[in-house]
Amino acid sequence: MREIDFLTIRILEGDRAAFDGRLTGPLELGRQQAGEPAPYAVLPGVDSAPARLVVARQDDRDNISRRHALLEPLSSGRVRLTNRSKAPLPCGGAPGGVLAPGANVELAAPFSFSLPGRTVTVGAADSDDQAGMHSLEEQTVGPGRIADLSVRLRSLPGLSGAQLNEMVGWLQTTMGVLQATVGAADFLDKAAEALVQIVGLELGRVLLLDGEQWVAAAAYGEAPTLGRPWQPSRRVLAEVRQKKKTFWQSARPSGEADTPSLAPLQTVVAAPLLDADGNVVGALYGERRRAPISLLNVGGQLEATLVDLLACGVAAGLARQAKEKSALEAHVRLEQFFGADLARRLVREPALLEGRDAGVTLLFCDVRGFSRVSEKLGPAGSLRWMNDVMNELSRCVLDEGGVLVDYVGDEVLAMWGAPQDQPDQAERAVRAALAMLAALPALNTRWQEVLGGATAVGVGVSTGPAQVGNTGSKYKFKYGAMGNTVNLGSRVQGLTQYLKCPVLVTRGTRERLGDGFTSRRVVKARVVNIAEPVDLYEVEAAGVERRRQFFAESEAALEALEAGDFALAAHRAGMLLLDHRGDGPLLLTLSRASTALVEDGRGFDAVWAPPGK
Repeated sequence: MREIDFLTIRILEGDRAAFDGRLTGPLELGRQQAGEPAPYAVLPGVDSAPARLVVARQDDRDNISRRHALLEPLSSGRVRLTNRSKAPLPCGGAPGGVLAPGANVELAAPFSFSLPGRTVTVGAADSDDQAGMHSLEEQTVGPGRIADLSVRLRSLPGLSGAQLNEMVGWLQTTMGVLQATVGAADFLDKAAEALVQIVGLELGRVLLLDGEQWVAAAAYGEAPTLGRPWQPSRRVLAEVRQKKKTFWQSARPSGEADTPSLAPLQTVVAAPLLDADGNVVGALYGERRRAPISLLNVGGQLEATLVDLLACGVAAGLARQAKEKSALEAHVRLEQFFGADLARRLVREPALLEGRDAGVTLLFCDVRGFSRVSEKLGPAGSLRWMNDVMNELSRCVLDEGGVLVDYVGDEVLAMWGAPQDQPDQAERAVRAALAMLAALPALNTRWQEVLGGATAVGVGVSTGPAQVGNTGSKYKFKYGAMGNTVNLGSRVQGLTQYLKCPVLVTRGTRERLGDGFTSRRVVKARVVNIAEPVDLYEVEAAGVERRRQFFAESEAALEALEAGDFALAAHRAGMLLLDHRGDGPLLLTLSRASTALVEDGRGFDAVWAPPGK
């Protein structure tokens, strides 16, 4: 039997190895405390306190205590296990298979015990470990934990004066490379070069994981020609990926199965590249085929430590790249919702996107006849037509500083007044609506012959209070509004087809319009799911006197109807229809007045009930 040199500790989460390390002294296992790094960091002991292994996050709900269990190697070769939690600790070696709170038991390796969601195994290892394979004790530091690098330096063996001088120079150069990652587009190339020029390896590679494949993202130094393409050590990289530690492998007896190109190697060193969540996304990998000239050749640990430090810098650079890419994608998404100017402001003031009450103006625009067109053009043709239409309608919204809230089938929903305050929000929305009508002739020039008819829209606009913010979910962002103002806007759009008016607005919107618009009240309507009757207005740009006069006379006919003077209402509406054939509001006024005359006003309601939504 071989003599045991040290003990090992392995923690499994399910069937995944979450931690592998050596047990060389008292070690406490527990949940993360304030100020401690994330799992599975090992914190050195302070004074009489033992070293700590963080096995769960601070907010972990697995019911792991901050000080759950203590392992103490004894001179006899056994290990004392103490349950420091307030719950029984399952352990096969304890009497009855359970260790009571506060109790301890001395066990011979190997043995196992359970933490919530985890299995801890303490085993024995001998000095002949994996043919020259070694690792640093601590897991590699990920982005945002650069301060933890001091643990690396405290663990290094004692150095002579010459070695100390070279180590200081080495660290200064390494820190320079780490700092160069900030803002440097070629930092991966610099890292691969540093493996050769600073660490003293002959070949340097930055390898990134693409699924299960290691792909070289940067290279420095020529790979040897051995009759086949160069490949890194599968064994070393497998250990790096599984244990998230820096490994090095020294020269071994020949004949061991591995990548053929490793046969003449003196040294292989590889350190994991971690993302912000602690996942391995790549590795910093180097090789050397002859003994180093450096004074720092102390069993490979110093060399591995330098590679580990470089890996921290590379990981920070990759994390920065990922963050910048994410920020760019988020900015693009914001521009799609809010336009370029507002998107830039929201990047500076993200609090504007938080949920709140606000006065807003909503615009609903429906494209008429989509079902007919889709039957005629088929899926591909329908999408080309709809994309062209939506591009024009969206441009009208963005030109007036509106937010493109959503596209629902053949409908566009837009909003003004949030996230930024817009005192002229109603005017902006109505200008956008009128611009949509003005865009139709150009669309029809392109599509009318193909469609066999003209493209038409109906636009409803409402202004009032709403709750604004992310009305989507954590999976899909959608900045929008909720409340009666939203429901009303949708209903008003639906009524445009009954009243034959391309643009209808509510009283709340009309009252906020200036002299640049002319309007007529077309009806007082009872709207589905809205308690109070709603006055609806048709709006046009001001400036044409005859239209202003027509609107005034049309509104006078409606007022006569609502006052119960049905004959006058019918007369006024009928006379106006002679010059404005097919006008929807006049036809409705005439129809309601005529019905009331026939029925002597019995059952007449001044509030119109539409036949549908």
